[in-house]
Amino acid sequence: MTTDTAATGPAAATDEELVSAVAAGRGQTGAAADDRARRGLSELHRRHAAALLAFLCSRTGQARGEDLHQEVWLRVWERAHLFR
Repeated sequence: MTTDTAATGPAAATDEELVSAVAAGRGQTGAAADDRARRGLSELHRRHAAALLAFLCSRTGQARGEDLHQEVWLRVWERAHLFR
């Protein structure tokens, strides 16, 4: 499996490939690696943010749900290399 989704674009990648792209990009230096990581995270966010926010708010209320939502995406960015 490749973590470079440039040929098909992030929208065609699986969630697993996108997380791998985020992890690989965060583990490397350079603008291209950072761009891959950001594109991967952006696509994951596009796919899942609305449903995640709705779920969190339904369980914790609007303000707490929004705080948790931000924390989830921060952790994805920082810890993608730990996801399996």
